[in-house]
Amino acid sequence: MNIILFESGRGIPIYLECCLKQLRLFNPDIPVYIITDKINLNCGLFKKYNIQPFDKDLYICNEVHRRIHIEKVHRRIHIEKVHRRIHIEKVHRLISYYNKRPNNFWVITTTRLVYIEMFMLKHKLEDVYHFESDVLLYYDLKDHNYKFKSLYKNLAITTADDMHSMTGLLYIKNGVSLSLMTQFFIDILGKYGRTGLAMTYGWRRPNNVLNEMKLIRLYELHKGQEYLANLPISPVGKYSEWYELFDSIFDCSWWGIYVGGDFSINPKEKRMNGYLWKTLINDPECGVIWKYDDKKRKIPYLHYDNKLIKINNLHIASKYLELYTSY
Repeated sequence: MNIILFESGRGIPIYLECCLKQLRLFNPDIPVYIITDKINLNCGLFKKYNIQPFDKDLYICNEVHRRIHIEKVHRRIHIEKVHRRIHIEKVHRLISYYNKRPNNFWVITTTRLVYIEMFMLKHKLEDVYHFESDVLLYYDLKDHNYKFKSLYKNLAITTADDMHSMTGLLYIKNGVSLSLMTQFFIDILGKYGRTGLAMTYGWRRPNNVLNEMKLIRLYELHKGQEYLANLPISPVGKYSEWYELFDSIFDCSWWGIYVGGDFSINPKEKRMNGYLWKTLINDPECGVIWKYDDKKRKIPYLHYDNKLIKINNLHIASKYLELYTSY
């Protein structure tokens, strides 16, 4: 069991320390790796919170690795050699081209999945958890790890709605599981292009931004739950599967936005046209409250249908993580 984070750019965002400190509050011993730019490797936060940094460019060298593609329809396995640099550059080029910007934010968010894939394959890591730097964890990963291992054969993610899946939390069984998805990105973009994808899958506007959230969602629609499963983000509705087993829910971003707002939504504002509030509309009093555990750590709970349901993480879109930490 491991955590892999990713941070690219000159300098580390100020809120990353809140993410790391919160992570260590609930998971003091789990190995944590961060893939980042060479310029950031000596950041003091990594030593302070026992985070192992790695230069992301080490994972686009010309060394070849073996890659397994499983085509379920034809029931056959293809093994081919692919240059790591070529694989990342394909994703980078396609996302850049269709968003018409060479270093678009969405290029970074999409190619990070390829870097993580390469890192896992290189170090033979399994049972990896990945989440974004503006996410706060409120549980010990060991509490649910056996459930993840038994339930999910490849990947599991916090899905936001029928068009977006977000890395509020992403479980990765192994590097091959992730490689199947990143290869899908390349294949489907090569086949359809952005406009073709928008027209084929009913995106609101053909010129809409192309990002990893939509591509991840398309992967699940194409391959099914065996390859990419949905974590429970609500106690009821479409994305509540296995809620009873976990006895808690996970946040894609809905609960983090409700708690902390974002650039267009005020804290505690309920946008009733959003998937989550449409699902929970039968309880207009539902919301998030905070309680302290036996170690005096502040934990968020969903108050719904006269029950308190633990929220295992919050994806804080406002970036004011310091307001919602447990310490």
